[in-house]
Amino acid sequence: MVDLKLCFYGISLLIGFLLHVVGTVSNSIFIYYFKPVWVEKHLANFGIDLGVPYWWGPSAKVAVYTCLLSSIGQNLVVVAYIFLFYESQNHQYSRKFIYLLKFIKYMLLASTLLLIVGLNLLTLSAKWDEEHEFVRYGYSLWLLVASICISPFNILVVRRFEESAEMKQKLTKIYPLTSEIPNDFVVLKSGYSKMSDI
Repeated sequence: MVDLKLCFYGISLLIGFLLHVVGTVSNSIFIYYFKPVWVEKHLANFGIDLGVPYWWGPSAKVAVYTCLLSSIGQNLVVVAYIFLFYESQNHQYSRKFIYLLKFIKYMLLASTLLLIVGLNLLTLSAKWDEEHEFVRYGYSLWLLVASICISPFNILVVRRFEESAEMKQKLTKIYPLTSEIPNDFVVLKSGYSKMSDI
């Protein structure tokens, strides 16, 4: 049986993953508008890649690596979710299921923190001369900001799944027969079973 909550959570994870990866891969974090004497306006886009402008300094290289590491973390989250979905079909409250939930939670947290650090370093590194040029934020930056905004929701939901799975695993250890009794039936004192009205 497919768990609909887990499916909807997968859609939320996929949205965060697509925002994160598209924002990282596309080259429109900053848009520079140069105004030399001989040209009226010249446009230059810069994204998250290893060829950052040399005048940004070494902190920009660190920012690029942290953003790329956060993208790798997002890929690992999607792979872990695929295993989690498969595990939920076979053994819903197994230890592996709970470990996968914890892995997704901590990897989302690490990926989000790396992205925040990387974007702050990039913003501080992007220098410009106000007399000859000005800079605007491109769509890639806003995609990454949207990914950061979705991450706390995904972390809280996976934490809720984890707490629920741990509680149900403890209950099945204490009361092993309750997991086999259907929820639709209640046993009366006389010994006859009857459909519950609840």
